[in-house]
Amino acid sequence: MNTDKRYILQIKEAIARILLFTETMNSADELKGHTLAADAVIMNFILIAENVHKLSAETKNAYPDIRWENFNVAEQKIGNIKLGIDYDYAWKTIKEDLQKLQDKL
Repeated sequence: MNTDKRYILQIKEAIARILLFTETMNSADELKGHTLAADAVIMNFILIAENVHKLSAETKNAYPDIRWENFNVAEQKIGNIKLGIDYDYAWKTIKEDLQKLQDKL
């Protein structure tokens, strides 16, 4: 569980960075148009997904209200360079889910 605490801390830090990078933006198009911020946001989504994959089942079970399987979808839609980045999905996740997730962790 000690290692998992480090993963959760990294998830929370990545969420905080995403929220900071996007706090003055109003749309997915604005995010997409700001290349540096967009790249940073996408990289932090990838970091979140990678850390979620490393969490033990014990830790995931300790947070039953978090739908961990959604991170697989987010990783595919946001961080999959081969398929293209879905900025609309990224924006929706930023505005509707990230703060809630951070509060739960």
